[in-house]
Amino acid sequence: MRLRPFLSRFLVPAVLFCSPSAWSQVINVTVDASQTLNPLTSDLVGAWSNLGDGYLTDSSQVKLMRAAGLTAITYPTGFDDFADLYHWSTNQLTPHAGNADALRNPYRESKNDFASVAVAMGKVGIRPVVHINYGSNLAGTGGGEPKEAAAWVAYANGSPSDGKEIGKDSTGTDWKTVGYWAKMRSEAPLSSDDGYNFLRVEHPEPFHVDLWQVGEDEYQNGYYGGDHKGGFDLHAPYPASQKDNEKRRKLAQLSPRTYGEQFLAFAAAMKAVDPGIRVGATLATPAIDDYKFAEDWNPAVLKAACKEIDFVAYNWHPGYALAPDYKRLDDSSVLGAVYGTFQDIIKESQYQAKTSCPAGKVPRVVFSQFSQVGWPQVEHPMVLPIFAADMFGLLGESGISNANWWQLRDGSMFDKDKPTPIYYGIQMMHIVAFQPGDKYVAATARGSIDVHAAVRQNGIVGVMLINKDPAKPQQVKVTFAGVSDLAATAVKFDYSAAQQTQSAGPAKSSVNLDGVSVTVAVPAYGIVDLLIPRKK
Repeated sequence: MRLRPFLSRFLVPAVLFCSPSAWSQVINVTVDASQTLNPLTSDLVGAWSNLGDGYLTDSSQVKLMRAAGLTAITYPTGFDDFADLYHWSTNQLTPHAGNADALRNPYRESKNDFASVAVAMGKVGIRPVVHINYGSNLAGTGGGEPKEAAAWVAYANGSPSDGKEIGKDSTGTDWKTVGYWAKMRSEAPLSSDDGYNFLRVEHPEPFHVDLWQVGEDEYQNGYYGGDHKGGFDLHAPYPASQKDNEKRRKLAQLSPRTYGEQFLAFAAAMKAVDPGIRVGATLATPAIDDYKFAEDWNPAVLKAACKEIDFVAYNWHPGYALAPDYKRLDDSSVLGAVYGTFQDIIKESQYQAKTSCPAGKVPRVVFSQFSQVGWPQVEHPMVLPIFAADMFGLLGESGISNANWWQLRDGSMFDKDKPTPIYYGIQMMHIVAFQPGDKYVAATARGSIDVHAAVRQNGIVGVMLINKDPAKPQQVKVTFAGVSDLAATAVKFDYSAAQQTQSAGPAKSSVNLDGVSVTVAVPAYGIVDLLIPRKK
């Protein structure tokens, strides 16, 4: 993975702590269209979905998702660990899951089966990022089965003519052949439903699902004690009462070494069906104090399985609340995490790979879910769209494979079926880097202004300017290098408090260039996009 150099960003004055009076009247930034950083990857811009979401496959909602720039959606995710409970071939959850006095049975919409979601999303170019069931088998008598995962890959990506055997799992369930499941995907529903009609969607073309994550939050499976129960894992049985979950602490069946060894079995079975997929491991996010309880998880998993790990998956929710009541979000802790905390995570991830993986092996990084910490009140609503836009810009420049905003609905990207300011923040980045393959290019940052830029495949140069000063608008002069054939007029998009308070999307206008430069006003806590075509 090629990382964007961060050092220059930390040599400039800190954006949130220097006095507005210290800034010059016009802030000069430069965009070098000839200095490519990384292309926009096909699965970068994603969202964390919920199987209980009644709008998930609604055609108008799916179109809105794509209009924000989404090309990925996590599946099957949601509250109470759907991924390690859900069985794709039955569209059911593991029976009798967990403690008898605290069974896990989260609400789900039956219409959100994998086939329906994949078809609905595929119509607009969004692909599922699948979280494989590591935690439970079909009967609920033990951990997840690699052959069940392999059959899912067969259904999603296989060819109806592929006779490769998948075979029986350890419980005796026969997962047939690759072609058995792929053929089912291509068929029309039977007149008399045999229980599999929900999988018959007349889709002979594979869904081309590329990213497959084994489990979700497995370091929360109880190995570190009864308080850490976020990951559901039947590789060891649950006691009858949740008050006895401490008995699962340090059980070998729940250990990071066991997860690593099982990961190898999952990866081998899945790649035997489709060698082109990428299989990832769920790890504790490094450089984050919240996960100090699981310090040995990542090294143990990597030592056991790194040779077959294509990506490592983290959860990241930066920010904290301010004293004295700790109810209000600290803006600077969120906006500062875009470069500070992100850099720390990447550095520590690379260090863990260097010390625990075979020489030269560095798995890619995926953020299964990320957003600001969710519980404090937000004093300045524009902080969240700014964070989303800035973060996706940095992730794209850094070559990150996939990052999923947490979450899609419940007042995050959408409030029920309506776009929120976060939605428009992500859309502002989408305006600049429009589709996979568009290339992020180098750009300077000065004072309170941050900048991201891209050259689209059709030659259009896109620039996003972000003003992180909460009170003072800024005049910004953008000068372009590495390109001399820019048109005289740019299309301009504004998103700031003026649009946010009206529940409106970006305001569109135009601005004239002066040769290879253009000067625009960026409102306080505002975002301005520029699209500059080339001369015809």
